[in-house]
Amino acid sequence: MEGGRGVTRVLLVDDSPVDRRVVQLLLSSSACAGSFHVIAVDSAKKAMEFLGLKEEGKVKKKKKSLC
Repeated sequence: MEGGRGVTRVLLVDDSPVDRRVVQLLLSSSACAGSFHVIAVDSAKKAMEFLGLKEEGKVKKKKKSLC
């Protein structure tokens, strides 16, 4: 790390492949080059898995009343 600058890790979550690519290109532009390490995923579930977070104690769905 030169000049005390580190690399910032970014977890990019978006269901649009075009939007993910645009953000990746912006963060890898010459102005930001080397400043960011981008991991891109297309869903919140994949982001949670990447972070090592699992759904514990899932909330049960309420049953609809027929009355």
